[in-house]
Amino acid sequence: MSDQKISKKTWSSYEDALLLSLIEEFGVSGSWPLISSKIGDRTGKQCRERYYNHLKPDITKVTWTLEEDALLLQSQHEMGE
Repeated sequence: MSDQKISKKTWSSYEDALLLSLIEEFGVSGSWPLISSKIGDRTGKQCRERYYNHLKPDITKVTWTLEEDALLLQSQHEMGE
């Protein structure tokens, strides 16, 4: 097992900005270990997940519409849990 320290703390604005800057420089295809080595105590997996789940520009984080809620409930009723 690795002795590498893994940070479980909340991402700071500085880390987010640094991550985006490194992604702009190195890209996202296979660069996660390199990117994480430049950030410090974050793993490649943490960097990848932070980008794809929170920072990627095309992520939509809006509240679902009533129609979307109704469709979800209808589909769940039809297909089961």
